[in-house]
Amino acid sequence: MGIFGNRNTDNPEDRPLVPIVVDEAEVQRASVLLAEVEAAVASDDVNMAGLLQAIGNFSRAAGTLSLGEIFALEQNSKEVHRTWRWLSEVGRCAPTVGENNLVGRIFQFTLYWRNSIQPQLLNGDFMDMRLEPIPDEYMIQISENALNAFRDIPPETVVIEMPTVVVTADAIIRQARPLVADPNYYWHNHA
Repeated sequence: MGIFGNRNTDNPEDRPLVPIVVDEAEVQRASVLLAEVEAAVASDDVNMAGLLQAIGNFSRAAGTLSLGEIFALEQNSKEVHRTWRWLSEVGRCAPTVGENNLVGRIFQFTLYWRNSIQPQLLNGDFMDMRLEPIPDEYMIQISENALNAFRDIPPETVVIEMPTVVVTADAIIRQARPLVADPNYYWHNHA
């Protein structure tokens, strides 16, 4: 066997992702954590430090590990995207407990992240928050969740109301629809 005979030769990339289980309590927890993020952007003068801290809080709540921890635990490196998987799963489950608006809030946060926050960040910021750029597959899932959650909701229904923005069900549907076909739609067409 030699000196390295007991070494684990499994390829961590072949390992399954750690399951995400979402129940009603998890949906409520996600809503509270997302409210912290929304509070940081609720005025024209965005509290960037508070925003980054709030994002880090929900990344840790989602169970997202740092890349170093993922490698040390020999997990699949795609675990770095756990927060996006968690938000996608919360958004899928939220309507089953009557929380359609949370799906819209997740969708709007995801758009805000991808279009306004992510381009301003440095590698260290991503590591501090434990939140990497959102992969296309999760952008599509979160967009599909929004379409499904608001399909039968009256279009004028207010989903998000803050001093700086009011978002209706119709606005979410109009924003989500092109992202299902092209998750980079807004980068391609509004850059």
